[in-house]
Amino acid sequence: MQIDKNLVALLLPAAATFAGDLLPMQAGNQWTYRELATGQSFTVRVGTPLAADGAVYHRLNGYADRNLWVRALEDGTLKYLNEEAGGERILTSFEEPGGWTEAPFRPCDQESRLSGPPAPHNGAAGWFPAARKLEYRAFRCADGAVESEVFVPGIGMVQRTVSTAEGPRVYELVSARVGKFVFDAAPATMFGASVVENPSGGLSVLLRLVLGTGEPVDLYYPDSQDYDFVIWNEGGKPICRWSDGRAFAQAARVRSVSGELRHEVPIELQDSLPDGRYVLEAWLTTGPERRGYAAMAPFRIEDGRIVG
Repeated sequence: MQIDKNLVALLLPAAATFAGDLLPMQAGNQWTYRELATGQSFTVRVGTPLAADGAVYHRLNGYADRNLWVRALEDGTLKYLNEEAGGERILTSFEEPGGWTEAPFRPCDQESRLSGPPAPHNGAAGWFPAARKLEYRAFRCADGAVESEVFVPGIGMVQRTVSTAEGPRVYELVSARVGKFVFDAAPATMFGASVVENPSGGLSVLLRLVLGTGEPVDLYYPDSQDYDFVIWNEGGKPICRWSDGRAFAQAARVRSVSGELRHEVPIELQDSLPDGRYVLEAWLTTGPERRGYAAMAPFRIEDGRIVG
């Protein structure tokens, strides 16, 4: 794999700033991971802080199967606040010597442990001299179990491998914001959405996915729906949602895409949009969360036409 040396140069100051943190718990931090062969992705975000029982927790979204209040110990171990029973429990352990520890809120019953001492890691985000790798084992789980995760001090998780019926899927860190440092290791894949006037005089939503991978990408769809969109007025209320009232065949499928994928979808309303400001929110219904690619775009209607 070709390593982006400029990216590594950006990562190293971030690692120095948060040295010792295997998942830096600072509000606003976020990491996006992508399975490069299929384009499936997920994002982990650190939210607002909460003071409880003499400790400070942050809302951690996307890392586990449930959003949790989490804090990090000095060795990197993550503990979550047990909101039902009180107290705190281990979410992810980095305790030596690496014995098996329960790893809750995964797709099935799992345990994890350190696979060994710090070692070099070479991935999409770059080369790192001292990464920590967790290995997982699963109980009563046929599909979707976590097999391993790799963490870099000061950066966070840089790779996750998940088991599937088709074989392991490796999710690589492709972009992140850690403190004031923002970096992107992914090919220049772009997704955009806009409202345009169509030949019949009405309005349409134009969706455009441009792949920068240089090779085909397989997009997974859980049913026959390809996309969806919502139009919001300036008061923050939804005017319409394209999928409302529509039925879709419940058959999962995979679509292979090369270069560019376009959809032009008429906006079907009983009455024309009145003059005013609006926001279009649109996405492709790909991946396990049905939101593999998403975008938002403001627009304005004046005298019944799009302006600006």
